[in-house]
Amino acid sequence: MQLDLKKIPFGRRLSRHLIYEETDPLGTGWARGLYLGLAAESGGGFIGGPAAGPAGFIRITPTFVGGELAYTYTATPAFVALETAEGSVRFALDGAKVLRIEGKAVGLRLNGRLGFGGNAIKTGRGVELTMGAAVYLIKALKGSVTLDCRWALKALRCTDPVICIEPGEDGTFDLAVYDTDDAYELPGIAESLDGCAAASAADYAAFAAGLPEPGDDGPLGPAAYALWMGFLPFKGRELICAGKLSDPKLYALEQFAAALALKDASASLELIGGMLGFATARGLVPAWAADRQCLYEAVPPVYAYTVSRLIGNGSINDVSREKLSGFYEAMSGAVGWWLDNRASDAGLCFYAYRHECGWPREPVFGCGTPAEAPDLAAYIALASEDLSKIAGLLGKAEDAASWKALSSRHLDFLTGPLWDGAGFISVNALTGEAAPAGGLLGLMPLILGSRLPEPIAAVLAEKVAAVSWENAAVIPSTLILLGLGDLGREREARAGAAEVLKSCAAGGAREDRGKSIPAGEFYAPAVCAALLALGGTLQ
Repeated sequence: MQLDLKKIPFGRRLSRHLIYEETDPLGTGWARGLYLGLAAESGGGFIGGPAAGPAGFIRITPTFVGGELAYTYTATPAFVALETAEGSVRFALDGAKVLRIEGKAVGLRLNGRLGFGGNAIKTGRGVELTMGAAVYLIKALKGSVTLDCRWALKALRCTDPVICIEPGEDGTFDLAVYDTDDAYELPGIAESLDGCAAASAADYAAFAAGLPEPGDDGPLGPAAYALWMGFLPFKGRELICAGKLSDPKLYALEQFAAALALKDASASLELIGGMLGFATARGLVPAWAADRQCLYEAVPPVYAYTVSRLIGNGSINDVSREKLSGFYEAMSGAVGWWLDNRASDAGLCFYAYRHECGWPREPVFGCGTPAEAPDLAAYIALASEDLSKIAGLLGKAEDAASWKALSSRHLDFLTGPLWDGAGFISVNALTGEAAPAGGLLGLMPLILGSRLPEPIAAVLAEKVAAVSWENAAVIPSTLILLGLGDLGREREARAGAAEVLKSCAAGGAREDRGKSIPAGEFYAPAVCAALLALGGTLQ
């Protein structure tokens, strides 16, 4: 598989190192070419900081006898190779923390940018670019490295660093570029760049084998690669970020979407449970997490659909009892938060604020807030059913019965008071005012599949046929279309899925597809996960 670095960066699962091609599509003044990058540790941009912009911080230029060389490149999940008239440069990741660079018969110039407070110095370890707690260390294993960076007295900042690498007597150079900090705990390195590339290729192949549809040769292009590369380590867990180039925050709903694409039940539950594990003692799950802060807001249990599929296909039986028990406790706490803090006197859950539904592009509730909405009722009904079945597997008979009763109550409420014969409605929990549930939220109960009465399912299927999928939000669209397929309406589901996939292939595998897209950000990991699940299930 060949990567187009204008659309997606070269990188690796759990690594912050990136290489991408800047084309300046937004007209911000960036020079075109290949750039080295390092995903920010705080979720606030690149190591270069705001002054460096949202795209790249070290421009790559092959050189020969001090002059610039034109080049072409090829990129795969394992390596990037630059070819010039005089020689070549290759890049590969040596695990998560080290980028290896080798050159033959040519040199390399790296033009960097520093944000406010950044610095570039040469020490006995190599050339160090520092910003905050991060240190980008460039060490020559073969050849030589020089740095040009001075203090500009009037500007009160360092000049932007220029790093020059020249080959040794044998005409080659070899660099190790470390993502480290001021503790300088540097990992060991592999013997060769070829070995690094082979290890990356093997890791990617193993990951892709666990997806329903890798997609590398289909209309989605490198969707599986985008998901693989989107994983970052975070407080002992492995979670996907929104995008390493511009937003490395870890969003709860995106973990739940990514879990949908994993065939292995243990891996899927680990991804969901990884986010649920950051819940407060009362069960409030963060909407997103980053190194320095978490935003704690109500997050609907969208993951209920993924868990129900794992139960339905029997793969949850392959999960160890210890892991299943831990997940049950985390999920019980998260669902319990809604029951304790967002439930009416009748025990029916509501949204206190518009944004709690999780999908900012969906219409506001016509009834105002607090709103008892059909999508939330569906999530709670399905989550309670999931918990009932997991409790049964764990031998918790009383818990199983209690969750089953709760599921039935929310399902009855959904198909009774929240259904007016023509569609679902939302009801204000304080005033009783009702209004039609518009947009995708009114179709979300399709995730219940055959649990819905046939007359309701038939009406919703008609409404689905009128949706403009090419503009609809991808993740909720995926849930709705998969639910439609679960109802046995596979023809309609495939037709909708084809529209979603086509629009993402043309306009970007991201929620704001069709708009101006920054270089390297055509594929968003969570959206790619949803598309892989959609394509793999409805192919």
